Amino acid sequence: MARVAVQPLDIEAGLVDDHAAAAKVLPGAAYQSSARSKAIEAFAVEGLPNRRLEEYRYFDLRQMLAKAGPLAVTPAASSADTTDPATDIFAEIDRHIAVFINGRFDAAGSSLNGLPDGVELLSYAEALNSEAAWVSEALESSIAPQDAVATPNAAYAIDGAVIRVSAGVRVDKPIEVQWRAVGDV
Repeated sequence: MARVAVQPLDIEAGLVDDHAAAAKVLPGAAYQSSARSKAIEAFAVEGLPNRRLEEYRYFDLRQMLAKAGPLAVTPAASSADTTDPATDIFAEIDRHIAVFINGRFDAAGSSLNGLPDGVELLSYAEALNSEAAWVSEALESSIAPQDAVATPNAAYAIDGAVIRVSAGVRVDKPIEVQWRAVGDV
């Protein structure tokens, strides 16, 4: 069945139109630039999902975002700007902690010392600039557009957690990833 052509929403058009300018400041190696471009091209064709797609028949994201304004860039922040009362319930647990504030890794607020040999935790931004072969292989396979929700994420992703545990390595303490927000986000 052929896809019915629909008028792009303002938010869809904005994501596509703004990508060229945004790509200049997004982190990552040259291969990421190509993958990001392919992702936004796929999004330009597919747009946001709607009920006509089987996977989204009960969740019309396109209709939900029809009146959404432009996307806003969240300000950079540090752990000094925020506290997370939810972390108090885990205070007694010895763990490794990776903190992300407004979507960006906060090294100062994280506590990753003592990760066992064979365990690597990188921020996505750091991984994008890594020379390690395992990083480029993982990123190339993960950024491939899979659906209309994944494609804008692949095109615009700035930061996140990349964790690698080598075969046979035992992690004795949990690795907690905290996502915090500061300001009007």
